[in-house]
Amino acid sequence: MTFSSLSPLAQRLVGFATLIPIIALVWFDAQIASLVVWLAFILMGFEFSKLVDLTKPLIFLVIILFAFVGMPFWFMAIHPHITLAVIVATMILLMWQKSFPIAAFVGLTMLCGVSAQVIIDSQNGQIMLLAICAVVAACDIAAYFAGRRFGGPKLAPSISPNKTMSGAIAGLVAAGILCFLFADMFGLTPVVAFGFGCIIGCLAQIGDLLESRLKRHMGVKDSGRLIPGHGGLLDRFDGYLLTLPTIALVFFT
Repeated sequence: MTFSSLSPLAQRLVGFATLIPIIALVWFDAQIASLVVWLAFILMGFEFSKLVDLTKPLIFLVIILFAFVGMPFWFMAIHPHITLAVIVATMILLMWQKSFPIAAFVGLTMLCGVSAQVIIDSQNGQIMLLAICAVVAACDIAAYFAGRRFGGPKLAPSISPNKTMSGAIAGLVAAGILCFLFADMFGLTPVVAFGFGCIIGCLAQIGDLLESRLKRHMGVKDSGRLIPGHGGLLDRFDGYLLTLPTIALVFFT
């Protein structure tokens, strides 16, 4: 039996299994968590460059930008002018190519990376980051199964034809329930935690739609093939584009 012959669900499970060792390492060590974020954003920069078919100079510039974002936050604190210069140069060049939505996507992803590092730098930050990942994953999984089971009206047919309203609602509820269970970790009352989880679920689905819109604009199905059954890193982490900055803003500023 080959991997391609497996069902979509089985492929997703295999892909998740490949991430378990990385999750375990992140759980036990904050420095490893920072390294994982750094490497992930370098790879995401490469995926993004291929996705939007940038010319060679811009490919390297975008990869460098994503590398800056993934580095420990102290680098950006010590060298803010260098970091800002790289970010501004990238935005100008992308806008010069008449690709302002693409430039905006780069900026949003950059903010997501910085937010991840801010969370990691907090007390027990790597555990907090994994808890956030669990909430977003619960939203994604519930939306997937509810959408397949109940179907119904489409959420955004022109952007992502497979997403349904029933799946979106199930995702919100699942994120709320898991955040309810993590109420003490977030320092919230159970009721507030449930509501906050629903907001996180909403933001996760908007981030997913943003990346789907970019892929549809570029005429591709997946951003890459790094994770079996899931596509590329951008495909797997699109749900964090808005959730991580929001959580970093609410809890760590």
